[in-house]
Amino acid sequence: MSKVSVIVPVYNVEAYLSHCIESIQQQTESDIEIILVDDGSPDTCGEICDRFAEKDARIQVIHQENAGQGVARNTGLAAAHGEYVLFVDSDDWIEPDLVETAFAAAKKFDAEMLIFDLQATDAQGNSVYCSAQKIPTNTVLSAKTDKSFLLTDPSPCNKLLKRSWLLENQFAFPKMYYEDLIAITCLDSAVERGVYIGGKPLYNYFLRQNSTLHNGDAEKTAKKRIAAVNEIYRFYKGKNLAEFYHAELEWIVLYHGFFLPAREILNFTAQPFAYIDELYDNANKICGIPQKNPYFKTLAAKERLIFRLLYGKHYFLTKLFWKLNAFLKKIK
Repeated sequence: MSKVSVIVPVYNVEAYLSHCIESIQQQTESDIEIILVDDGSPDTCGEICDRFAEKDARIQVIHQENAGQGVARNTGLAAAHGEYVLFVDSDDWIEPDLVETAFAAAKKFDAEMLIFDLQATDAQGNSVYCSAQKIPTNTVLSAKTDKSFLLTDPSPCNKLLKRSWLLENQFAFPKMYYEDLIAITCLDSAVERGVYIGGKPLYNYFLRQNSTLHNGDAEKTAKKRIAAVNEIYRFYKGKNLAEFYHAELEWIVLYHGFFLPAREILNFTAQPFAYIDELYDNANKICGIPQKNPYFKTLAAKERLIFRLLYGKHYFLTKLFWKLNAFLKKIK
């Protein structure tokens, strides 16, 4: 059994795939298996995967009909044999010591979920260090006693996950948009030994303009975000945990189901107001006044102002604020 199974769902990323695979091959910890799941990619990704597998016995390639990223990850998980699992997206890359550092920490704390930091990089090479965790570092936490664990970054890619624990909890990504948000936020409720190590970013996330998070389709963004946060709420309600995690679930709906998509829609859409109204109506059915939620204060002052403007449906004022803020940055 390998120490870590690295699972890579592959689809339509021929320009980035080799860099991704090479970053995994070059890990300082060599006791890994690499599972490349070609999700019916229409480009040359399948051939690229096969070429790498011919030269590296640690690589297993699975070719399947296109079923979506979540299903591809599930396929990889079903084929995995490692003690821990790491998910890597095929247009991203990882630091050489990610596996060594994360595995050592996971074993030290006997962690079910080991969280580390990442940085986002755009096509121009601009990087932003993303450390959105609001929990203490190097401390074993349980979601039952530390409820804010539900609010850690929902990406599966900045986590090392114990495979036996995932199997015990029948973990799988749903076949729907924003499957990451749904799957990880629901999995968080089962965490009894979660650890955030902080420190330097170990994972590099590539910001592509045509990604799911930046698709420019306001209607799709609104409807799929609403479906995702409602699915999370239904899961916790079905587990009789909705009241126990009331503040956390309310904030998930407000932040992931309103604030983030509303901000994106306002940025990328000429006439976005009806779609933001849909997000507002859904959040308003589930949530109270945002400012009364204890997690509202965790936002930066500028974000709190933008949130208030958006939730108050002051869309023109929000755009004006953004333009003014951008102008002030230029003249500094």
